[in-house]
Amino acid sequence: MVLGGIVMAVLVALAIMWVLPGRPRRLARVLTLFGLSAVLLVVLLCGQAALVISRTVLNPSFHSTAVEKANLAPLLSAAVATQVAQEVARQIGKGAQPQEVARLVEDCLTHAVSPQWVKEQLDGAIGGLLSYLHGRTPALDVSIDLREPKAAALDFLGAAKIDRRVSENLRKLVSRTPDSWSAASIAEIRDVEELLGKWRPAVRAVSLAIPAAAVVAAVTALLVGLVCRRSRATATWLGITTLVAGLGSVVLAMAGQPLLGRYLAAAGTSPSPAGVLLQRWLEIEAQGIMGMEQTAGLLTLAAGLALLLAPALVRRRTAPVASGVARNS
Repeated sequence: MVLGGIVMAVLVALAIMWVLPGRPRRLARVLTLFGLSAVLLVVLLCGQAALVISRTVLNPSFHSTAVEKANLAPLLSAAVATQVAQEVARQIGKGAQPQEVARLVEDCLTHAVSPQWVKEQLDGAIGGLLSYLHGRTPALDVSIDLREPKAAALDFLGAAKIDRRVSENLRKLVSRTPDSWSAASIAEIRDVEELLGKWRPAVRAVSLAIPAAAVVAAVTALLVGLVCRRSRATATWLGITTLVAGLGSVVLAMAGQPLLGRYLAAAGTSPSPAGVLLQRWLEIEAQGIMGMEQTAGLLTLAAGLALLLAPALVRRRTAPVASGVARNS
């Protein structure tokens, strides 16, 4: 609505500029330039935001890199192994030493559930989620292949020297585990799928916003050139507007990073080890998003400075050529 109002004001000012003569016409030209600059500023900020979201939140490689920076795979593997080992020891450790059973199960899971396997499953889950958000898949298809860790666990238990009853119970427990786990089998995941489905139009809008912003920015720049009728004035108006857009993005990134960190800390996650790791991962992702926003702002800032300095550089290069031509003549 705000952008629509600005566009309407620009159209009215353009009409006045071409109808009225004299001073009102010059005033209308200035108002038109301010209106076009406002449109370009909004378009640049929206385009930068869409580009940052596309390169971070909606990009699987960004999340994969964040998983590596947070060292999430090995830490999550160790945390899950400890938690599952304690639960299994409570179930089958009766009549034996629960601590010894827990230590055995933890060693078994550490051997079976490798950090590389955890990383592959995390990447697959993130890829499936983003594929659903992008509309490439009709349903949230997230599954985990358990055949490799099951085989490794059975081999470990077969070679381990432990109590026979404990060994049989553990082998039965592993054998009863399904070969794969699918998100479709959990009712809570279907609720998540329904919630994410409401965001699919927004994701599509973000993907369309980048080329749309480029087209609108080009058209606006052309209109600024037509109104100014001079290359130097056009470069000045476009440079100032681009400069402000870059400064806005940099300030937004610098102010947004601590605010986002405080928001994540206040929101909190589960106090379990897995919850703490998830919190760390989210904090690293928030830093990455704000860093990308700051980088986009700095590039826009550099483009604005280049537009402002371009006329002066052109004059310096053309002045010696013009003086040489005059001497020759």
